[in-house]
Amino acid sequence: MSPTLQLSVLRLRAGLAITVIAFVTMLMAGSLQADPKPTVTDPDLQNLVNDLYRPGASVGDGSTAAAIEHERKTGFSVGGHYHSQKGSDYSRAIDKWATAHPTASTADKTAAAGMKKALQDALSITEVPRLNRDQ
Repeated sequence: MSPTLQLSVLRLRAGLAITVIAFVTMLMAGSLQADPKPTVTDPDLQNLVNDLYRPGASVGDGSTAAAIEHERKTGFSVGGHYHSQKGSDYSRAIDKWATAHPTASTADKTAAAGMKKALQDALSITEVPRLNRDQ
């Protein structure tokens, strides 16, 4: 094999290894989800889901929780504003939904609990100083 071909093969292998490492890292971080937006059947809960997930978002999985986590870790807002107040408000809204819908399906209750946990986990992150205080 010529030295040029050997070098090309080595570059290809290195590039493939880097791609695999990046993929595994993203997979482990949870950023490779086909559709992170929960599927629910209750119309009231669906309204909450729609408010908490933004399709095509630039941060994380498009959830408000991901935006809060990013903001608290970096100090930068997402989409020109901070999301902590929204997260607190919707955490309470999920509680109100659960109280008002005691006979909701197990799947809907599980989705609601998961969204609330994600919000609470994000809100519990120690906030770094805001770097672009635009609100």
